[in-house]
Amino acid sequence: MFNLYPSASNNSSDIENEISQQLGQTNSNNDRLVSEYQKVRPKIVRKLANVRQEELESIGIFADWKRKK
Repeated sequence: MFNLYPSASNNSSDIENEISQQLGQTNSNNDRLVSEYQKVRPKIVRKLANVRQEELESIGIFADWKRKK
């Protein structure tokens, strides 16, 4: 179910869980694992942000979702 009031730690754990599933935790080389983590994390964050946006829009919450630089 969609959580209307997600905490920052909840969002982090979603991201960490998704990354762990993609990379697996059997990698014994920490340097390689960190490198892979840094490559995958931005993609996962964007994916989960899009999911959250769709959930909010489905309950009628609309906003300017484009990130301003």
